[in-house]
Amino acid sequence: MTFYWSLSIGSSIGVLLPSVIAQYVDWQWMLRMWPGCSIVILLLITIIVQDSRSFEESRRLTLRDIWEDLKIVFQSKCFIFTIVGQALNDMCIVTQIWWKTLLLEEAMDFQSNTTAAQVFHGQSFDVIQTSLGIIVAVSGVLGSLFAIWLSQSWKHGHHIFARIRINLAFPMVAAIGSLIAAPTMVVMPYSMTIDVWLVYFINGFNQFLPAGNNVIAAEIAMEVIHPTRRATASSILYVLAYLLGDCPGPYIVGAISDALRGNSDDAQNRFYSLTHALFVTSSLFLPCAIVFAAAAYFLKRERELEIM
Repeated sequence: MTFYWSLSIGSSIGVLLPSVIAQYVDWQWMLRMWPGCSIVILLLITIIVQDSRSFEESRRLTLRDIWEDLKIVFQSKCFIFTIVGQALNDMCIVTQIWWKTLLLEEAMDFQSNTTAAQVFHGQSFDVIQTSLGIIVAVSGVLGSLFAIWLSQSWKHGHHIFARIRINLAFPMVAAIGSLIAAPTMVVMPYSMTIDVWLVYFINGFNQFLPAGNNVIAAEIAMEVIHPTRRATASSILYVLAYLLGDCPGPYIVGAISDALRGNSDDAQNRFYSLTHALFVTSSLFLPCAIVFAAAAYFLKRERELEIM
């Protein structure tokens, strides 16, 4: 359970804290503080956490061992689809979070002389930005816990799922959550021209449903990968998901936005070019749902064939 909390709280703090700090100091300090925090955490882990593994489990791995693990791990099609699904999930969420601040600035700028009073109800940029950070943080934590509770209840036939137990619960919950969040993820940028309370609701809703996909992906890996190879599988899962999802997403949207805007420096054009560009990544929740459904299909097949 600690693992589930750590991902949600860590990512949520990473969203909320920089948005608050940026109101008082230059944004560069948001990047400077994280390496120092990471060093402190690693030192605390080294000093406090005790390794309870046996000698056989804790023996030093060689490059040959790792290479053999990789070859076996990538034989699982379910695991491969889980990586792709997690990458798409990260690209959708992280890209929108990355550009949300600029999107809000542009929305308030081009509506400043027209409908800003009706849309934002007199709330300042700092208030809206901080409120969004809090909403995303709380929704992320609650969404992760809800997704895990729902998946485990469905898998073991507890609570409301007493009569519809299913072994494919984890990938199916990820697929359903992504599918439900797809429409509102696309609508979110446009909501900034309608009403700020709608912006709050959609951001919380978007974060609540797919927030659990991070830990669900880890659970899927635990189910299809042999215990002796789970450490390698987990590392590969998150490294590739972040590499393919988190990293290119913001750049792709920025490049598309620049191309759509052309040489125009009008605030309204800047807003809508970024909004239309975000549609490219936001719409990926639909293929994300399809990929997680494919992971569920191959999870069933691999269990039947007992190939892992």
